[in-house]
Formats: sequence, structure tokens, C-alpha cells
Amino acid sequence: GATRAASEAAAGNGIDDPCAAPPECPTEAPHFFSLKDCAKFSSNDTCMERRKNILWLASYPGSGNTWLRHLLQTSTRIFNGGIYNDASLKSTGFFGEGMQDPSR
Repeated sequence: GATRAASEAAAGNGIDDPCAAPPECPTEAPHFFSLKDCAKFSSNDTCMERRKNILWLASYPGSGNTWLRHLLQTSTRIFNGGIYNDASLKSTGFFGEGMQDPSR
């Protein structure tokens, strides 16, 4: 049915897309942050000010860091990076793994 077709379409671009079918999900493909993402902020000035700061997510192993990264990446459609280069995470869709800030 439609769900299978959406899953197959998402698989065709190499990215597992859980939002392929629901109309309320963002339609843009997951990507690294770019200046067009400033539209998500209240103003371009606010966007540029926020980009000057690094947001660190520090946690205890097993406390949900990867789950939170997944939620952020899925909801914003922007890949998040990490200082570690975990191949198993990269292979499951964390394409920013090993990149501290590819957008700058």
C-alpha cells in the first residue's frame, strides 16, 4: 500500500525516512545546517547569533544521548554531529557522526 511505497521511496535515497507518509512531517530531506535553515528562527539576526554558540550535549553512558540526538535530528531534519566517529551510528543514519560542525 501507500506506506510500503513511501518506505521504498525513502530507501531509494539511502536515508531511512520515518516521515515519508504523514503530511504533517517536514518534506525536506535530512541535511547539514545551511543558511536556509535560519527561516526556523524568529529572525536572521537571531539565527546568526545562535550559530556563534556551540551547544554541547554531555551525558552519562546509557542515559539517552543517542535517543535525544535521534529526536533532534528527526524533528529538525538537520544532522547533528559528534566528536566521536562511531561507524555503527553513521550506518544507521547519524551522518554527522565524526563531524563537529560541517556547516561553518
